[in-house]
Amino acid sequence: MENENEYLEMCDHFKKVVEDKDKCIKMLCVVNHEIKKEILTAYGIIRLIDREIGAIEDMPCNIKHLVADLRGHLSEFYDNLFPFPNNNGQDI
Repeated sequence: MENENEYLEMCDHFKKVVEDKDKCIKMLCVVNHEIKKEILTAYGIIRLIDREIGAIEDMPCNIKHLVADLRGHLSEFYDNLFPFPNNNGQDI
């Protein structure tokens, strides 16, 4: 009978561990989703700024280059975050 009680206690403990891990995973998924939204927002704003800067004649070249570099970096990060599927439906 003692082994059975130990087994039940171990099962209860394992159940609690799994529930705690599930909560943690769900929280991380929510945080991950929010971070992705923020990155997409930043990328959209940088694209708009890049377009507007292109229309300004007296804009210093270093500002243009910094914005272009930031846009390129966010674009690359976006592509890694949301890979484009190939023809077979698999990520490339």
